[in-house]
Parts: sequence; structure tokens; C-alpha cells
Amino acid sequence: MKIKEKIYIHSPMHIVWNFLNKEEEMKKWWPVEFKEEGIFDDKSGFLGHIITVDKGRNLSFSWICAGWPCETTVTLRSYPEPAGTILEVTQTGWEDFPEEERENVMSYSETYWHVLLKNLKSIAEGRGMA
Repeated sequence: MKIKEKIYIHSPMHIVWNFLNKEEEMKKWWPVEFKEEGIFDDKSGFLGHIITVDKGRNLSFSWICAGWPCETTVTLRSYPEPAGTILEVTQTGWEDFPEEERENVMSYSETYWHVLLKNLKSIAEGRGMA
């Protein structure tokens, strides 16, 4: 059980990666605050800590919101395209959520990532925030 969103960004992969890998660039499209190395907070109740980084390609981190019964795992993967980059976000770990809450929480998370990916696309393509 997972959420999966993909977006095409008309910008080279190394540019997109900078927006995923550098704190000052990440803050341009995602209002996160880095608490200490590898731990960040989006100021709306979500916390994450970096699990793995495959430099230039993938970034995985835990993701939990206040009141959630467990953490989920989010992976951002980038793929080169001839004129840009495909960025995919996958969020897993929903099996441990109570069934009666799961659909609403997954729907909210899907919307959350959709909005953030649109922000990233706009910034990486040089158009400013969506």
C-alpha cells in the first residue's frame, strides 16, 4: 500500500537534485526547517529524518505527523529525460495505520505531495512558486 506521484520537470537532473539536496534550495519549494543534521520539520506537525541518499538520484526519509500511530517512508527518485527530469515521490508504511483512518490520511498525504511537487516544478523551471 503506497502513494505514488510523478511529475515531469523541464530542467536537468542536476538542477532538480540541488532542490532536493541543499537546505537553502529545498526551502524555496518546501517550507521545512532543519533541526539538526538529517532531521527536518515542515512546521505543520510533520517531522522527518533522512534514511538514505543516493547522491544525484534518490533520497529516502522517515515521515511522521503528530497523532500518527507510526512513521511512513518517503522516497524521492529522479530519472533523466532528454529535455528534463522525471521526479517520483513514493510514500509507504500505511499498513500499520488503523483501517478507519488510513484512507483519509493517505488522501491528505497525496494532496500534500502533489502541491509540493508542483511548487518544485515551478521553482526548478524558473517560474517561481505555483
